[in-house]
Amino acid sequence: MISFLSQVLRATVRPASRGKRSVFWTAGSILSIILSVFLAPANAQQRNVDSSSLGGLIEGLRVMQERGGFPGMSNQGQSLDQSRTQGLQSGQERLLRPVQVDLSPTQKALAQRYCTDTLQESERDSIALITLFSNIEKDYCRRVRELIFQFGYDLFQGIYTTNEPFNGAISDNYRLGIGDELVITMLGQESMTQRLRVDREGRMTIPRLGAIPAIGLTMSQFQRELSTRVNSAFIGTEAYASLGQVRQFSVVVLGEVARPGIQQVTGLSSILDALASAGGLKKTGSLRQVRVMRGDRAVPVDLYDLLMGNANNPDLSLREGDRVVVPTLGPTIAIAGDVKRPAVYELPASASAITAVDALALSGGSIRPAGAKYTRISFDPQGREIVTQLDSLNFRVTPGDIVVVGRGADIQLGSVGLAGDVRVAGRRSLQSVSTIGGLIQDANAFRENAYLSFAVLSTSDAQTLSRRYFALNLRRILEGQEDYQLRDGDELIVLADRDVRYLSSRTIQTIIGDRRDGSLASQGDQVPPARAPEQVSSSAPAPQPQSATLSRLESLAGEFGGSTGGDQALSGNPQEGEARKGEQAAMAPQAQKRSGQECRSAIALRKLVYETRDGRFANAIVGTEEPRQVANQGRLVAAADECPEIFERNPDLLSFVLEHSVNVTGEVRRPGVYPLVPETSLDSVAAIAGGLTREADLQRVELSRFSMQGAAAPASVRQVVDLRVQDPAAVLIGPGDVVRFNALFSDRDSGP
Repeated sequence: MISFLSQVLRATVRPASRGKRSVFWTAGSILSIILSVFLAPANAQQRNVDSSSLGGLIEGLRVMQERGGFPGMSNQGQSLDQSRTQGLQSGQERLLRPVQVDLSPTQKALAQRYCTDTLQESERDSIALITLFSNIEKDYCRRVRELIFQFGYDLFQGIYTTNEPFNGAISDNYRLGIGDELVITMLGQESMTQRLRVDREGRMTIPRLGAIPAIGLTMSQFQRELSTRVNSAFIGTEAYASLGQVRQFSVVVLGEVARPGIQQVTGLSSILDALASAGGLKKTGSLRQVRVMRGDRAVPVDLYDLLMGNANNPDLSLREGDRVVVPTLGPTIAIAGDVKRPAVYELPASASAITAVDALALSGGSIRPAGAKYTRISFDPQGREIVTQLDSLNFRVTPGDIVVVGRGADIQLGSVGLAGDVRVAGRRSLQSVSTIGGLIQDANAFRENAYLSFAVLSTSDAQTLSRRYFALNLRRILEGQEDYQLRDGDELIVLADRDVRYLSSRTIQTIIGDRRDGSLASQGDQVPPARAPEQVSSSAPAPQPQSATLSRLESLAGEFGGSTGGDQALSGNPQEGEARKGEQAAMAPQAQKRSGQECRSAIALRKLVYETRDGRFANAIVGTEEPRQVANQGRLVAAADECPEIFERNPDLLSFVLEHSVNVTGEVRRPGVYPLVPETSLDSVAAIAGGLTREADLQRVELSRFSMQGAAAPASVRQVVDLRVQDPAAVLIGPGDVVRFNALFSDRDSGP
């Protein structure tokens, strides 16, 4: 820097006798030296330029112009562009650091546990670190046991201000001040356009018109004054005035704000802009007692008027020299419960109490228009809390009170529900549909995969009023064979095929087959195993002529085109069956882990299995004597392993459905567990299971039932039915039965 100054001094003190050429050389040398110093970094990145030549001088000026002029020098001709650039940069900086007054989701979850007193010991210190969770919010939420925040402080959430000039129309009530720039345009005898500023005397001097007092005038008032002056001075000339650049000035923001001090604002800024520029209000600051000190006069501002949308909003504009003061928070109350806007509210300035109607209006009113109950939590003179139940709003709310709005009765009268696999679920009027037949109307009410052989009516007991389930057959109701009267609050639950497949899923089979010692129970532990086909055939009666109903059952088997390897049951290979038992036992822990983690019905079922006797759901356990058949249902099990929504919403429904289920095994297209109502015919059972395969032996259909023999324990009764002599429609199946369709005995080898 010293060498640079010495070169400048030597160049400037050359003798003047050298004439004009010497003077020009001196100026060029000075400019060349300056360019060589300030443009050295730029020239290092660009091509080498000879700064001593005229071309180098021009190139240096061009580069300097692109870089915005000499470092440290201001560009007075670009004040508007500089103002816009600075304002944009300022706005971007503030946008990157918005004011945060609300809690993050993680902090809210922690605060919710604090309010309900469910915090773990290790989490208690974390509450003190949440600075946005104010002390007054902590106190109110512990009293009401509900997370509740102070109202209105999110007004400044993410707000940022800039000094960027306003683009757009200016309102007529904008008041001019010192530093405002106006664009004056005249058209007619005198045509011109000039940009003039209001000087420090508050005047605007217009050539050939003189000085016009401008400070304090609104834009409309100044326009009228300008038109009057122009009309008196010129003939046929019209004058227009528009705001070119808004003045900037400083205001002082004091009190409970994040960054108190001097804030830069513009003539278009309001009190909100000044508060936002100061970082917004702290939760210890008052929203209802903000004051603007203007000279010796204090202008009160209640920001609740702005937040509530009241029409009598005060003038929020700022003037040069204003001071914005935010005092400490005043007395507060809390409104919680079934209201539109539960929060902690500040009472109006100098108010010792308000009516309950006004307090409820602060929260936006009750959610429900009628039937609300009010609980008032207040303090006695000793500081003890007093809880008062009220049926009306004829009381006053004092500082520190909490008003909890509750529901008088959460009951829906005169309606019945339709849920499950139906086209239009929801509530129906009991007056229009008084029976189940009227509720479902016809088959169009169901979706394509609805399971109509078993539905559940959720109703209430007439004496105890407790909820209970009732099983029914929708096919019989649709055919007009039976119907049931509905009561207020009843709900008809229609199952889908996927809901029924869930009963045979790995999750459910693991739960109901799990012993209390943790091992997987086999079907033989609960139900006597089925006899081998050879044993059955030895006691089977002689073949008899087919009946008409039998031919219908056999045609049902032929409808499905015979069986595949995946639908055939083993003919009783004990070694392979034991191997499959081992595989199932190995898979049981993994399946058991998957069940009960997400599905509420699986959790309830597991609890019921462990709390009741072994074998309660033995009829629904898929037989381990048919390992290949069970294994080949992999696609079915995988698809049905996810908990259906109907069981997720009704956890107790799963056990009820399992208790009313029939286990269908053997030569059917879809072996598995199917819920049925009592006295369902055998041909209907075969149809529900997808029909019989061609290998089904109609002479040896095994039925396993439980029967009570007096006061003794229930014993299993096994019988073999010959469908060649007995009508399958006359064979009735009930919940808890096990039906096995054995395969025809054959000595044909499988494979090539």
